[in-house]
Amino acid sequence: MKYFIKTFGCQMNVSDSERIAGFLEARSFKQAKDIAKADLVIFNTCGVRQSAENRVFGLVHNIRKKEESIKDKANRKIIILTGCLANRKDVQRKLKDKVDLFCEIKDFPNKIKFILTKQVRASTPEPRVSGKTASYLKSIAKNKVSPETQGSIETIEPAHDNNYLCVAPKYTSPTQAFVPVMTGCNNFCAYCVVPYARGREVSRPTEDIISEIDALVKSSYKEITLLGQNVNSYKCDKRSVQVSDLNRKGSNEVLKNNAVQVWRLEPTRKNSEIENLKLIENCKLKIVNSNTLNFPKLLDFLCESYPAIRFKFLTSHPKDFSDELIDVIAKNKNIDREIHLPVQAGSNRILKAMNRPYTQKHYLNLIKKAREKIPGAAFTTDVIVGFPGETEKDFLETVKVFEKVKYNEAYINKYSPRPGTAAWKLGDPVSWDEKKRREKILRQLVSGQSAPEHEHRSGLSAPATPNKIIAILGPTSSGKSDIAIKLARKFNGEIISADSRQIYRGLDIGTGKVPSDSFSPVLGGDVATYSSGQRGQKGNNVFFSEGIPHYMINIVSPRTNFSAAQFKKRADKIIADILQRGKLPIICGGTGFWIKAVVDNVIYPEVKPNWVLRNMLRNKSAKELYNQLKRLDPTRAKTIDKNNPVRLIRAIEICKTLGSVPSPQPLPTGQAGSPDYGRGGKSYPSPPYSGEMSRRNRRDREGTEYAFLQIGIKLPKEKLHQNIKTRLKKRFQTGMIQEVKKLHFKDRISWKRLGSFGLGYNLIPKYLKGEIKTEEELFEKIYQAEKDYAKRQMTWFQKDKRIVWLEKYRNIEKEVSAFLLCSTPL
Repeated sequence: MKYFIKTFGCQMNVSDSERIAGFLEARSFKQAKDIAKADLVIFNTCGVRQSAENRVFGLVHNIRKKEESIKDKANRKIIILTGCLANRKDVQRKLKDKVDLFCEIKDFPNKIKFILTKQVRASTPEPRVSGKTASYLKSIAKNKVSPETQGSIETIEPAHDNNYLCVAPKYTSPTQAFVPVMTGCNNFCAYCVVPYARGREVSRPTEDIISEIDALVKSSYKEITLLGQNVNSYKCDKRSVQVSDLNRKGSNEVLKNNAVQVWRLEPTRKNSEIENLKLIENCKLKIVNSNTLNFPKLLDFLCESYPAIRFKFLTSHPKDFSDELIDVIAKNKNIDREIHLPVQAGSNRILKAMNRPYTQKHYLNLIKKAREKIPGAAFTTDVIVGFPGETEKDFLETVKVFEKVKYNEAYINKYSPRPGTAAWKLGDPVSWDEKKRREKILRQLVSGQSAPEHEHRSGLSAPATPNKIIAILGPTSSGKSDIAIKLARKFNGEIISADSRQIYRGLDIGTGKVPSDSFSPVLGGDVATYSSGQRGQKGNNVFFSEGIPHYMINIVSPRTNFSAAQFKKRADKIIADILQRGKLPIICGGTGFWIKAVVDNVIYPEVKPNWVLRNMLRNKSAKELYNQLKRLDPTRAKTIDKNNPVRLIRAIEICKTLGSVPSPQPLPTGQAGSPDYGRGGKSYPSPPYSGEMSRRNRRDREGTEYAFLQIGIKLPKEKLHQNIKTRLKKRFQTGMIQEVKKLHFKDRISWKRLGSFGLGYNLIPKYLKGEIKTEEELFEKIYQAEKDYAKRQMTWFQKDKRIVWLEKYRNIEKEVSAFLLCSTPL
C-alpha cells in the first residue's frame, strides 16, 4: 500500500508528519510521489488561518470528485485528516462523507488497525509480531521504534504513557532534524486555536529527547531544532541525573534512589547497574539536584553534551523568555544566534486584548538584554495586523517596535478569525484592504533593515575563505531540480532558481516548477511571506519544496519584464545572506546567461528601453527578429531562444545601444577562475580534488572571495528526449492547457505576452484559437520545440570548459564533497 502525506502549517506539523511516515514505513507502507498514486492520503492540517482550511477542503473535494466514476468504494483512496482541524466539529460535518477518519495526531498510532483492515486494493497485512512487540499495535504509548532501525519494528522498555512522540520519524533531511520537546499550550491567546487543537502543555521526558538526539548525532546530523508551541515553558518534574564526575559509590547511591530518573544516551541497551554507571561516567555526567528541569537547563546540557551540533529552538513566548535562557545562549556558541521571539502587536491595549501577558516595554527590554549579553544576536518575529479593535494609533505602536528592534525577518499575518477562540465573537471589523496596507508598511520596514551588526548571528564559525557556491545546470528535463534538492539536504544548502520563466507567478505547470510545501518556516503560521533585510525585496519570497528553501521563484507578475541584470543583483544578495548563515548556496537552472552573470560577475550597463525601436519591432515575426539579431550579434544569436520575441527585441535593443550583448571578460590563464586554473599539473591541497573544478574567484563590493563549482547534467540524447516526452505528457495530464486558459481569460494576460514565454506558452494559444487543430498535433509541436531548446542550451553550456559534466547522482555528490573539502589557494 502506498501513502502520501500533505502537510500544512508549522514545523511541529512537519515533525509530526515525519513520525507518521516513519510509523507507516515500519509496517511496509511505501511513500507515493504524489496524491494520484497513493492508496492512503493523510492531510496533516493547520487551523491557524482560513486559507489553510480552504486548501484542505479543496484537495479533499478534488480527490473524491475524480473518484465519482468508481462504483466500488473499496477501490477508493483512504483519506485521513489529522492535525489541528481533526477535532473541529464543523470540519467533521462538512467532510464526513469524504474523509474516512478524523484522527488527532496523538491517537494516530492507535489507529493502525483501521488502516490495515480497511478494504482497499493491495491492502497490507498486519505485521506478525509477538511478545512485547505485539503490544505496539495495541498501545504505541508503551513501546517505541528505534530511530536507528527505520523500516523494522523494534521495542524498548516502555517508558511513558500517551506519548506518540516515541514513534521513530522518517526524517526528511539527512543533516537537519526537528526534535519536539513538548506539545500543547496553556497560554490561550485570544486569536489562537492551538490550545484547543493541541491540548494543554505536555513536556516530553528528558531521556526520550536525549535518546532521539543521540541517535541523530550518530547518524552525522549537524543541525537540530528543538520544537514546541511554547518551547521555553518546557519542564520535567522529576529529579534528573545530568552529567557528572561522580565516584562509583556516589553514582550507586543515586541509581538506587527510585525517585531519580537516569538519562541514558543508549536507552535500547539493557545494561546492568554497573554498565549504566559506566555509561553515565563515559558521558561525563554531572548531578543537578533540582526538582524541576526547565528549558534553559535542558538546552545547556544538550549544548555541552553535543558541542558539534548547531541547536535552534522554536517558538518562544516573551513571558517565558528568561534571563537564565539568555545566559545559556550567551554561554554556548553552538546555539543559533537568530532568535525567534513573536511580538504579535506593539500596542499594550491590543496585547491585552490578545491575552498576551507582557507589555511593549517588557518585550523591548528582553531584546536589549539579549543583545547586551549575546554577541551577534538577531531577532525574527511573528506579528498580526488588523486584530479586532486595532486602530491606526495601535498599529503605529507596532511600527515603533519594528523600527527599534530592526528584525532580520518577520512573518506578517493578516488577522483571520478562528472559530472557538475568544476573539471569534469580536468579528473582523478591520477591512482587508486596511490589513494589506499595514502588512505592506511592516514588510517595507523589514526590507530596509539590513542590520549589518548581526552578520554573524549564527554563532558558528563563518565558512572558510573562499566562500563556496554550487551551480547545477543543464538542458531542460535533465533532472536538475531533484539533484539540487538532494544536494541541499546532504550539504545544508539552499537553492537559488536560475530559470527565466519560473520567476513568474502563475507559470507553474508549463515551467516545471518544483511542488510547493504548504507550511511556513516557523511555528504558528500557514504559508507566510518571508521578509528579510537580505531577501525581503519586493516580490522576493522564499519558496519551500521538500523542506528546502528556494529563491527566485514566483517573484513577479507575468506582465513584468525581468532582466539578467535584475536577476544578478538579487541573486548576489541572496548568496551573501545564505553564506553568512553558514549554509551552502546552490544555483539551479537552465538559463545559462543568468548563471554566467553570477559566476563571472558580469556588470551590465544600464540600457534603458527604447520605445521607438520597440514599436518598430513589435509587429515583426520571431523569425524576422532572429535574423536581424543574427546580423547584429551572431554570438548571442546562437544561444538565444529564437522563438521568444521579447528576448529577441531586448537583445536587438542592447545591440543597437552597445554594439553587442555584453559578455564577461575572460581571466588570464592560470588565474583563479580561468578555465585552466587547477589544471596543467597544478594540484589542489589535501584532501585531493580530482575533478575539473569550475571556479571563478572574485571580490564583491564587500571584499568577499567566491569560488564556484559548476556541474552540468549530461544525459544520453535518447534518454533526454524520453525525459522531455514523459514530462510533457505529465504536464498535459495535470492541466498545462487549462493553466494557459486561466492566465488569459481570468488573469487577463494577453495572447502576445503569453507567446513571449515560449516552450508551450507560445503554441497553446494557437491551439485554443483553432490554429492548431488537435491536441496530438499540439503535443508534437511542443515536444519538438523543447528538443530544439535543449540543443541550444547545450550549445551555450559546452562553451564553458570549466563545467564538470556528470550524469549519476553519486558522482555528483562525490564531486561536491571534494570541492567543499578542498582548501583552495587564492
